[in-house]
Amino acid sequence: MASAELKSKSSLRRQILVQAAGERFLLGYNGWGLGYESVTVDGEVVERKGDRLWSVPTFHLAVGAADVRIEVRVWPWLAIECFWVYVDGEVVYAEGKEPREASRRELRLRAVEFVILLMSAVMGLVAAAGLLAHPLGNIR
Repeated sequence: MASAELKSKSSLRRQILVQAAGERFLLGYNGWGLGYESVTVDGEVVERKGDRLWSVPTFHLAVGAADVRIEVRVWPWLAIECFWVYVDGEVVYAEGKEPREASRRELRLRAVEFVILLMSAVMGLVAAAGLLAHPLGNIR
């Protein structure tokens, strides 16, 4: 029987220690790549995915005799919504609600949410820097 233990966690990273098929290995997920997300096994990159506006990745890999699947969903504000690890079809680590395939409509809504969030952040920085002109002109 396989088991897993969370070793470290940050907004878009996870480290999970997995014991399966008589082996022990450290799975890592990194969602901070420039246009991609990656999975490591014992520190070595074994899979990398990306190139979509909003990724909803599923990673499949073989580690020794174990078949590993990682399901990750990410919120538009760049935090993990759910992170599930399966070994030989059995859930060994579950964080968040059960992952499901997002519809095209959900993906578009997430992309719109992300753009709005990004625009708000940029406008906030511009306002904080005092770069916005006063709507009534140059008032002294």
